[in-house]
Amino acid sequence: MKYKAIEKLISSYEYILLVGIVSVLFLAQPFLAFVLLVMVCLQITDKQFGHLFLIALFGSCYLGLINVTKLPDSDYISYLNWFSNAQLLPLREFLLLNTREPLYYLGLHMIANFPYTSEQLFVFTSTVISYFIFLLGVIRLSIFLDLRYTVIIIFTVALIFFAPLFSLSAHLMRQFIAASLVILFFSEFVITAKKNWFILLAAILIHYSVIIFLPIALMKKNEKFSSGLSIVAYLSLLPVVYFASRIFAYLFEGVPVLGFVFSRIAANEGHDLGHLSVVAILFSIAMLFISLMNLNSSKHSVQMKGYKQIWVINVGAFCMGLIVLVANMQSELTEIATRFYFYLYFFMGLTIPILMVSRRKPLLLSVYMLALSIPYFFYKSQFGEWQFASLKDLLISPSWQLWIYRV
Repeated sequence: MKYKAIEKLISSYEYILLVGIVSVLFLAQPFLAFVLLVMVCLQITDKQFGHLFLIALFGSCYLGLINVTKLPDSDYISYLNWFSNAQLLPLREFLLLNTREPLYYLGLHMIANFPYTSEQLFVFTSTVISYFIFLLGVIRLSIFLDLRYTVIIIFTVALIFFAPLFSLSAHLMRQFIAASLVILFFSEFVITAKKNWFILLAAILIHYSVIIFLPIALMKKNEKFSSGLSIVAYLSLLPVVYFASRIFAYLFEGVPVLGFVFSRIAANEGHDLGHLSVVAILFSIAMLFISLMNLNSSKHSVQMKGYKQIWVINVGAFCMGLIVLVANMQSELTEIATRFYFYLYFFMGLTIPILMVSRRKPLLLSVYMLALSIPYFFYKSQFGEWQFASLKDLLISPSWQLWIYRV
């Protein structure tokens, strides 16, 4: 019923007028345009959920512009080199040169050969697509859970300005878009009670580390066992998976795709990225507690919409957090710990809306997150590990000036 209302809203003149006004203003003052859009949506008396997707779209575009101003460094330089190679090589030669994660390189080659393409268009498009997919999954789940319209807006804006997540968007670009698809997969799983394997397969073909979510997607809630016993049962399978991967890594050594996937799971290939920081460890522990709180709340609310699917998400998030903490204790598994830790950022978009459903004051929680996110976001943009445009430019410069900032 709600989605029919969205279709009706999008076809309305008022919606089209709002899109037009915000688009024009966004060209001149992107940050101001986004702030005004959020304020207008908060003031609308006739709550229309279609406006939430506008916030996701323009928020993604603003983040895309910020990434355009990023000084190339680390993995970002590699992506720009791949972009340059994609412009020079035919598709077949380019894919033969990059045999891993073929779906990502296919998309990269398409963007690299658009008319009037550029490095700015590449990073902007990558950011917008990744973030919009992620926010689409979060918003659809929040609507399904019947969270208040205002709570969804504030929580969405808080996620847009969540600095640790944004720092990955022009750094681990393949993993970022793959993780966004994972969130959309689990969101649609809760909403429809069906698993869209096409979405998960696409995510795996963009970044092979997503294969860890395949066993999570196959989990099922067994009413005969408690959540605690189920978690123990699933965790007991992890050593089996690990040692089986070591065997398969040996058997499939040199085989395209399969050999690489099993080697990474078995930690035969990879880099020592160092142990996680104290803050990262505390965040992982916090995600464990949130998952347990959600599981405890859901067992008293078996009539909750999507109860069994929500159970899978929380058990999966708990297992993921535990994998991160255990892997972080082993020097040879620090890359696994780091990469899987990044996925916990994305799972916030699923676990926190579920947490809000069982809390008495979800608005207070969302406002608290927003109050922390925005100042820290702009602080990190100036004093973080990556270099972006000045704070003044990010807040008041027109879109075209940000676009040519690094030219």
